[in-house]
Amino acid sequence: MTKMDTSKNRLKWAAFAAAFFASVILAQILLIAGRGEPLCLNKGCKVVEELVELDSRLFNLLGAGFFSACAVSAWLGRRLQLFRQVFNYLCLAGLAAEGVLISFQAFVAGQWCSYCLAVFSAILILNLLSGPMQLAKGIGIFLVEVMLFSLLNFNISTANIQNLTLENGTCAITRCDEPSNVLYLIFSQDCPHCKKVLEALAGCSTCEFHFNPVKSLDLELLPGTIHKEKYVPEINRLALRILGIDAIPVLIVKRENGYLLIKGDREIIDFIHENCFGSDTAPAALDSGIDPLLAPDDGGACSLQQECAEE
Repeated sequence: MTKMDTSKNRLKWAAFAAAFFASVILAQILLIAGRGEPLCLNKGCKVVEELVELDSRLFNLLGAGFFSACAVSAWLGRRLQLFRQVFNYLCLAGLAAEGVLISFQAFVAGQWCSYCLAVFSAILILNLLSGPMQLAKGIGIFLVEVMLFSLLNFNISTANIQNLTLENGTCAITRCDEPSNVLYLIFSQDCPHCKKVLEALAGCSTCEFHFNPVKSLDLELLPGTIHKEKYVPEINRLALRILGIDAIPVLIVKRENGYLLIKGDREIIDFIHENCFGSDTAPAALDSGIDPLLAPDDGGACSLQQECAEE
């Protein structure tokens, strides 16, 4: 078999492989549309997804488009040199993009997404099928990006956060005249326990509520509130991390001498009913015996790292 025949044979298998990878990603898109979340073998996928602003469906559509383009160019490249070069450039671009995504998981998220690693492996296979030299170039580009990322500092320094407070993490506020309490609710729109707390706020009249989501959300979910154009959800996640809390909802009550922390939907709802309804509520009710770091043992909270199911 001549060198040209070997190259054509590799391109044929590359076209089949790329078409298969594209079909897998399309199946993932259908799965997301059906059940609202992608298939992943570990919790790292959820962590990475929450840190990426791009919608997972659009992200997967881009992936399916990439592998489809690879399949077409590899198949046509068996006869036309132009498409062979297009396929090679696409493979290099894929590894360049993976250099960013893998580095993000390693140095920013601190979690590995099994699905992302599978896509990375698929792109490696396409580069291998394109030839040893192509694979060497791609790995070289990938390693350079990883090395550059390793030299960057992604930790939030004191200088960056010294002027930031929970106010910077607030996306919406409900205000009343002379509120008895100022409360910060750290929550997620995907958490069913958080939804129970949000429902309990209907008719609340004597407290000023600040809504602090752990990730960006649709503000239409908070009707009748004063919306803020800019807010930083990462501040709320950072606050929980500093406090050693890995569950939501969490209610933070602002006091003259510090803050009171209440965890779990039932405990938060009880506190709201006792302190935020009616005209006779007094700030002294803050010392009503509620454990400030009460950790519910009966499923009244959702983990930040795992999907939380409805009860």
